[in-house]
Amino acid sequence: MVRSRAVAAGLVVGVLMLADAPGQALPLPDLAPTSAAAALRLVGQALASGEGLADPASLARELSNLDTADSLLVTLRKPDSSSRTLALAEQALASRAGLADTASLRQEKANLATAGSLARILQEPDSFARTIALAQEGTRAQARALDLPWIDTVAPVHASPSEAARALLATHQAMPTPEQERILLGLDAYAEPLRGALTRVLDAFLRFDAAAHQSYAHADAVKLQRLQDAVLNDPAQPEADLGPGAPGAILAAAGVDVAPVFPARSALLAAVAGLRDVLALFPMGAAAAACSPAAVPPVFSIDLATCDNTYTANLALLLDAGGDDLYLNNAGGSRIVGTGCSLISDANAAGALVDMGGNDRYLSGTSCGTNGGGYLGVGFLLDASGNDLYTAGDDGTNGGGEVGLGFLLDASGNDTYTGGDYATNGGAYLGVGFLLDAGGDDTYAAGSLGANGGGYLGSGFLLDDRGDDAYTAGRDGTNGGGAEGVGFLLDAGGSDTYTADNDGTNGGGVIRGAGALVDLGGDDTYTATGLGTNGGGLGVGGIGFLLDGGGDDAYTADEFGTNGGAYGTLGLGFLLDAGGNDTYTASGNLISGGTNGGGSNGAGFLLDAGGDDTYTAGSDGTNGGGRGAIGTLGLGFLLDADGNDTYTAGDFGTNGGALLGVGFLLDARGRDLYRDASTNCGDCTRVPKGPVGAQVDSDDPPA
Repeated sequence: MVRSRAVAAGLVVGVLMLADAPGQALPLPDLAPTSAAAALRLVGQALASGEGLADPASLARELSNLDTADSLLVTLRKPDSSSRTLALAEQALASRAGLADTASLRQEKANLATAGSLARILQEPDSFARTIALAQEGTRAQARALDLPWIDTVAPVHASPSEAARALLATHQAMPTPEQERILLGLDAYAEPLRGALTRVLDAFLRFDAAAHQSYAHADAVKLQRLQDAVLNDPAQPEADLGPGAPGAILAAAGVDVAPVFPARSALLAAVAGLRDVLALFPMGAAAAACSPAAVPPVFSIDLATCDNTYTANLALLLDAGGDDLYLNNAGGSRIVGTGCSLISDANAAGALVDMGGNDRYLSGTSCGTNGGGYLGVGFLLDASGNDLYTAGDDGTNGGGEVGLGFLLDASGNDTYTGGDYATNGGAYLGVGFLLDAGGDDTYAAGSLGANGGGYLGSGFLLDDRGDDAYTAGRDGTNGGGAEGVGFLLDAGGSDTYTADNDGTNGGGVIRGAGALVDLGGDDTYTATGLGTNGGGLGVGGIGFLLDGGGDDAYTADEFGTNGGAYGTLGLGFLLDAGGNDTYTASGNLISGGTNGGGSNGAGFLLDAGGDDTYTAGSDGTNGGGRGAIGTLGLGFLLDADGNDTYTAGDFGTNGGALLGVGFLLDARGRDLYRDASTNCGDCTRVPKGPVGAQVDSDDPPA
């Protein structure tokens, strides 16, 4: 786009006349814009001609807003697709380079790259192999986000299941009794290829178990106890350790290196996939004389018959080929011995559970390393099919990680996940959480502090492949939000509801946290309170990102960095909606403070690609407006590409206006209404709106 600074004299005079009258229309009857591109050219000329009316930094930022809008409009002319939506998201992040905490912005870019790689796999035909590929790619993405090396180690290779099982007993310092020796030899009775597939799973778990022990081999028990008790009150943990790098940095400071776990998890997934393929060829239910698992607690239990079992004893490894089972034990969680949540003797333990089918119930309700959760250790739970219930307590449950790593994969069915506070449902607190549900109408209910793929001083991950889902959680890093940590939630489709409280929720980010919520389609409802929610960012350095792939959506939140808005120093908010008739409502009190793409001492960004939309907010940097303070710019950006829209806001930098900041609102097409303290008109352009603000309507007709 050309930014001519040699503007006609009449244009210069017109802009100077408007410098103190932001409520007046740009007096260019002969040059009235007939398209969004023409409108942007006129705004650029007007702003450039008035350089002396605003500080250079503000002017440069507004001109940058115009360039951003122009490039976004070019991308929007391409056919609608998930790749186009992700390209728009990349442009949005690039437009805010230099405005955010470097580590937070780098993490948000990594979140976006992860969404792109997962979206490509999701385009492949539905299958169990695709589900495993999603889990492996998500695992690699987590390792990359933590800046960890991916080092493949050689797994042990045993000649038979009994040989591998004896090696597993040895790692747990268990000597088999004569009866247990008979059980071990019974494992060798399976014919090939089942015998070999079972051996490979046992060997893969041995590698997984060894990786867990290696990760905690040099752990400082005193520091781990401090982390568990109250990391924020621990003077040994410097402020600089908090934020997106917190999980790796703080764990490393306590002598924990989680890098070996990720490739070992990926290898275990591959081995389980191989066993499932073989089991599909064998009708094991008819082959079993009795439903009696081969068990040597607390080390392992193996049942390759499709029986309905109840498990009460905690186990390091549990393999179940099918049946409607009840799990009242650790269920793949890291808590193998002990019942409390203290720094127990098996703090570096690894637990794994594989259930190949049936409508199962994981109902122990216990805390600290349950249902694939990692609490001071490493968890793994894979359920291949069925309508399942997962109920657990606090602290590293349902795939959550607290000072450890959790993993839960459910490959199909209508499932319910219920957890408490601190690292539940794929969330993380000072650890790494992972939950993948590959299909069905699912319900995720959890508390606060790293839940439903959120990260509170940790790195959370939740991927739901499809279905009409409900996500409900509390505050501080929930529903893909990041509170001084990293959150990631991707829902591949369906009409979903996301409900959460404040401080880094629904893809929001607070205090050097990076949250990301990506919903690839459906009519969705996003409801949260205030302070960095619904893709909003709250300083210092919090970044929120919410990307919706289309549908008629409703975004409702309170004040201070919500709905793609930003509040506070280095706070960044992003909300991108790919289409549909949407409502954006920032309620709370009359002072909204950085909402609906507005920036109040932060930088907000909202892009809506089309549909008849309604934007409602209060005052102070809302609806693409910018409201700053002396020494701090508030930056707002709102682009609506099409549709008949209504913008309602209060005063002080609203609807693209600016007060001690930079505001920008571009409506590219449609019959629109604008209402705020200085404007009440339809299809009208106001440039400048405030010293450095712009309300641009490309359908503004000639006078």
